Amino acid sequence: MPQLSRSQETHWIRCRASEIEVGGNGFDTCPRREARISSFLLPDTSNGNKQPLCIGKGITMRSLTKVLALSVLVAFLAAGCEPEAVEPAKPAPAAAAPAADKLPVNEVREDGLVPNWHVAVITVNPESDRNKPDEEFVASFKKDYLASIGGEANAVLAEGVTIAYTDEAGTAQKAAVEPGMTNSIGWLSSEWDEALAGRKVAYANCLLKSDKDQTVSCYFGSDDSGKIWANGKLVHEIYDTRSCEAREDEFSIELKKGLNSLMVKTSQRSVSWVFVLEIYPAEEG
Repeated sequence: MPQLSRSQETHWIRCRASEIEVGGNGFDTCPRREARISSFLLPDTSNGNKQPLCIGKGITMRSLTKVLALSVLVAFLAAGCEPEAVEPAKPAPAAAAPAADKLPVNEVREDGLVPNWHVAVITVNPESDRNKPDEEFVASFKKDYLASIGGEANAVLAEGVTIAYTDEAGTAQKAAVEPGMTNSIGWLSSEWDEALAGRKVAYANCLLKSDKDQTVSCYFGSDDSGKIWANGKLVHEIYDTRSCEAREDEFSIELKKGLNSLMVKTSQRSVSWVFVLEIYPAEEG
């Protein structure tokens, strides 16, 4: 095989003879039916040879097309022009839910009080509707107004969170989260004000710290209806049109050692909402 110049070396490529159509003797000058092929566009002129190197007789136009394509590829690789791989666009990360440790923490106390909460009030209908059909009141009791932040069972009412919801008229609304504290006997409520008349749904969220795994006794009263979730599980619900009285309902919940989430929903037909929740530690022995 003739000696090649340095410029031609960059245009060589090794390929199998079986992959290129040839006629006649084909690549007779290349042993083991593997050929080194120089670009037929750049004949060797260093020693007076005007013929392309290693190109046998009878090569078809299709063969020359393949050789040309391979030669261009080699030129790109030799020049460092290999196309860069384009990574697919990564989707924007979803907004992280607020950490549960941003909620107020209450201890399981001997007096049963749960004083510290974060509260969000949803205005379902700004008009007073004491005399509207019961079915409309049921609808707001059943509807999940916290769907935009994870749902009633799993939402975290951290300060600064905004709740997007749709009211009874189909209008998009927003509600803010604010800190709330019960009075001295454990009642949490809005201020009584006829100017605030209208159907409301209030959510109250906190953490309850337990020093062990235990089953605790709970007492609940609400104006009007109410639901309670503990660690994402619905543990109590009452549908009624009633005034709030302490210890109207009794139930128990399982607490794990450490922090436990509590969510209370109060659904009020008109004007002021209120609830009282007492939680007592398990009895010894």
